[in-house]
Amino acid sequence: MNARDFPEIADRFKDSAKKSECRTSIGRSYYGLLNVLLGALAVKGVPFRQPHDDHHLLVAYLTKASIHRHFKIGSKLKRLRSSRNAADYDMNSKVESTRSRDAYSEASIALHYFDSLSEAELAAIVANIQALT
Repeated sequence: MNARDFPEIADRFKDSAKKSECRTSIGRSYYGLLNVLLGALAVKGVPFRQPHDDHHLLVAYLTKASIHRHFKIGSKLKRLRSSRNAADYDMNSKVESTRSRDAYSEASIALHYFDSLSEAELAAIVANIQALT
């Protein structure tokens, strides 16, 4: 499975009139970003163990980073997790296409930031995460 397929699914459902599809879009936006980050960093040597802990580890490092793009990626990942939790667990929350479009946009921007990182920036992320574990 390629995590980069998730944004395509999120895009397909983000404008739906069906609330279940909007909720699915939010989840795919979050998991697309999370799994791209995990996959790319694991290949570089970051040991990941538990999905719940891995999310927190990434957010903790990225939002405390001194490099602004790293901070933005971490902040977007954190917001997407919150949106995904509401979409998946709070059936009373109002989830409309506006929220799924916002989630898709946040994930797309974060993926763009991540894809534009230099090898040196990726190496710095890896080194700092390894130092935290």
